[in-house]
Amino acid sequence: MSPDTRQIVLFTLDAETYGVDILRVQEIVNAGPITPVPATPKYVLGLTNIRGRTIPLIDLGQRLGIKDEKKERAQFLILNSEAGDVGLVIDAVTEVWRLDPESVSSEANSNFKTDLIDGVLDCNGRLAGILNLERVLGNVQ
Repeated sequence: MSPDTRQIVLFTLDAETYGVDILRVQEIVNAGPITPVPATPKYVLGLTNIRGRTIPLIDLGQRLGIKDEKKERAQFLILNSEAGDVGLVIDAVTEVWRLDPESVSSEANSNFKTDLIDGVLDCNGRLAGILNLERVLGNVQ
């Protein structure tokens, strides 16, 4: 693996595939109870407890503007952020993909909400939006 090669954790959310840098991923856990928090943005589902740690959870579908009927998500993708750990509520992690920076297109000509996406990766014919976590996390941090 060359020094410029990154590893991206790919996951699904409805019919789309997204990715985040593996260095930001702390763990993947099965979805559990969520405690709502009042006066937060709509995309902040609330808090969950993972082995004694309180983790804020973002409904990634809501944040990305994906319309669904409050579908139950299967996993929490726990990420490291500057302000502490935060979880994305997703369907499922599918794989880890190695990529060179040149393989990511900055042109998002798909269904991706482009202000939250750094680029689009072609994974053997399947497109994956690479999330800009700072923008996705917004004021949750």
